[in-house]
Order: sequence, then structure tokens, then C-alpha cells
Amino acid sequence: MNNDSDLISADPYSVDDLRAMVFDNQGPLARPLALALLGRKSYDAKVPDLERLLMDDSEAPRLRSEAARLLGEMKDPAAEDALERGAEVSDELALRGVIEGLSSLGSVRAMQRIEALRQRRGPVGEAAQAAALVLAHRYGKSGVEPLSVATRNRLSLDHDRAIPIEVRPARAKDVASALAALAPAVAPLSLAADGALSFVCEGRRFLLLFAEHLASDGIESIASHPTQAGVVCARQQLEGRAWEIWYHILTEPQEDGVVDILVTTSQYRAELAGKARISTDQAEFELWTVEGPGVLAVEVRGVYDGKTVAISDARSDLRRQPSPEPSPAKR
Repeated sequence: MNNDSDLISADPYSVDDLRAMVFDNQGPLARPLALALLGRKSYDAKVPDLERLLMDDSEAPRLRSEAARLLGEMKDPAAEDALERGAEVSDELALRGVIEGLSSLGSVRAMQRIEALRQRRGPVGEAAQAAALVLAHRYGKSGVEPLSVATRNRLSLDHDRAIPIEVRPARAKDVASALAALAPAVAPLSLAADGALSFVCEGRRFLLLFAEHLASDGIESIASHPTQAGVVCARQQLEGRAWEIWYHILTEPQEDGVVDILVTTSQYRAELAGKARISTDQAEFELWTVEGPGVLAVEVRGVYDGKTVAISDARSDLRRQPSPEPSPAKR
């Protein structure tokens, strides 16, 4: 075990051991966990192995999706070729993994493929649309779709049962390990060590990491063009990955010193929305939960002074919105 993160380390297992677990189901670890650990290894046949999983229609969709995501993390031309071929598979969960992998690459070619997938109906098209939105903000570009904060229904917080979310400066050790783990996934965005915040929600500890341009460009960084202001990440507790992105924070300037804010999940579903109002030397902001099945009502208020973000109030409901009952299985 990795004492720093309570994760299973890949070190005790050879590539051959992990390949046997993934492809032959032979060994002590479940296949998803073995695949996650295999993704942390460097070896010559890694791209063919991951593509083999991705392209196998008889394979479990979860494994296919994870294989696509791992290909995106490699930042390798051969991996990009594999994802290009993977964009033609029919399974929707596997395709959403392909979208995540292409988003990690962030190349012109990858963005063109995401653009093509935006034309699909249903969850795949929606995921591609949202991924394109995140990438456009990461690169500071307009023209994909507006954040449309005003059209997103706000989930009201029950203040009688709401509990405070404690926010504090993050530990330097956690920040350093998170920055190292997440750098490939958010490039070319650079995340800053300074100003990182830590908070606990529903028993899980999160880190809020801000983009370096917030500190270097000040208020101008959110007032002048669409941007990705940062990410929220948490430790992956089960499958051998020290940190993973849970949320992307996007901002987009409007008129009269107002900035729209949208927080999407790592699968690019909008979960929080809000607005910032810019005065001479600071921006006061408020965030709230977007209505939807299974979401948790949250309200956050704070101030950005051009260098750091200070949270003045953060509260969370104790109960999530009910999710719809699953459809009965077809016979």
C-alpha cells in the first residue's frame, strides 16, 4: 500500500502480472483495478493493449471506457491514432471514454474529432458538446456555446438542515502530489500551488486548484475572455490513481462587469452555476447547484481579489435529490 494515499501501488506487480489479470482474469486483483495499475506502467505494447480493450465489442464497457481514458493520458501520437479509431465504436459508455481521452489530448485533431461526435444524439453528443465547451474555455476561445447560466434551474438549499462546508488552505504536500498527477490531464492549462483550498463534502476531501493565469493576470483573466479558472480534484481511493479531476471551473464574461460561472463534472455534466460581479479591484461571486437527478444542493459565496479566492460561506444539504428508478430490463 502507498502510505501517502492509501492506494494500491502498481510497484509490486509486473507488467506481465497485470496483463494476465486484465486479459485472462488470472490473479488476485479485479480487472478494473488491474487495468488502472497497468495504466501507470510504461512498456512497449501499452498502446496496442489499450486499443485492444477499447475496440473489443465483447469487452465490458467500463473497461473500454477506462482504456480510452488511459490512451488520452499518454500524449502519444500512436495513442491519438488509437482514439481516432475508437471514435467509431458503437458502445456509448466506451465512446464517452473516448471523448475523455480526446479531451486530455487537447490537440487540434482531437478537438476536430470531438466536434464530429457533437453531432450524435443522446448522451454521446451531450458529452462531446460539454467537452468542447471545457476545451474552448481552457484555450480561451469563444464560439462553441455560451455557458447559459441564466437558463439553468437553481436547486434551492434547505437552510434548516444545511450544514457548513469547512474550507481551509490546502496542505502543501497534497497540492504538490495533485499538481504532478493532474498536469497531463489539463495541459496546456497550468495549475498553481498558491491559493489552493481544501474542503470536505459527504466524507470525501477535495482540493480546489486554481489556474496560474488567475494570479498572473488578476481580474483581467476572467473579465476579458472565456477561461478555465481551475479544477476540483480528489484522491482516487480504489483504483491506483493518486488524484483525479472531479470538476472543471469555467468562467465567461458578460456585460456590465458580470461573469458567468459553470462547474462541470469530469464527464462534463453541469453541476454548479453562478455569477461573479466585478468591482474595481475584486469580484464577488455566488455558486449554486443546478437542478437535476441525484444532485446535492450547495451554495457557495466568496471574493476573488485578483490574486486569491476567499470563501466567505459554503453550505451543503444533507440529502441528494432522488434519482429516477432504473428502467425495467427488456426481455
